[in-house]
Amino acid sequence: MSEILDTFKATSREPAGKSGARKLRLAGQAPAIAYGKGREPVYFSIDPKEFAKSRLHYGLSHLYFIDIEGGEKIPALIQDVQVDAFRNKLLHVDFWSVDVNAPVSLSVPLEFTGRPKGVVKGGTFRGLRRSVMLTGLPGKIPDSLTIETSHLDLSESICLENLDLPEGVTPTADDNHAVAMVVAPKAGRVKAEEDK
Repeated sequence: MSEILDTFKATSREPAGKSGARKLRLAGQAPAIAYGKGREPVYFSIDPKEFAKSRLHYGLSHLYFIDIEGGEKIPALIQDVQVDAFRNKLLHVDFWSVDVNAPVSLSVPLEFTGRPKGVVKGGTFRGLRRSVMLTGLPGKIPDSLTIETSHLDLSESICLENLDLPEGVTPTADDNHAVAMVVAPKAGRVKAEEDK
């Protein structure tokens, strides 16, 4: 099995419109662009299979590097991906060129693990968010967050302030909202459980 990298080997190209993009795809490449504040857009092509593999492995919030043949190495985040859903073919990728020393805000997916003790007592677990916005330096923000829920008792919740985040990474939201909770069963259900 080949190694999954977060650096895309790229070949510089000229912006050539639809016909140029079509030729690239026929040659087994996908057209892409990197743009960002204070810099001119950079046009290049990448291997669609390598891109798909890396994106699946690392996700959208990961800091990637675009290594342009004979040129620079650009730190970038995935901004937009166009796919031909019918043929499952990569059409185009937009990268957001970033300054690795300037904070960014990204949406990070949440994964919940464990069986809450409140569920064992008859409660219902509810994941209230599928993702959270985090702010930090590119490369420091995690690709995803795994949240252990086994300690949650009835009517308890996990809020933004409870998240285990890397140093220098903070929730973007101003309020300390809950991302998951265990809802206590209704009184009649509790009594029925006790009468068993």
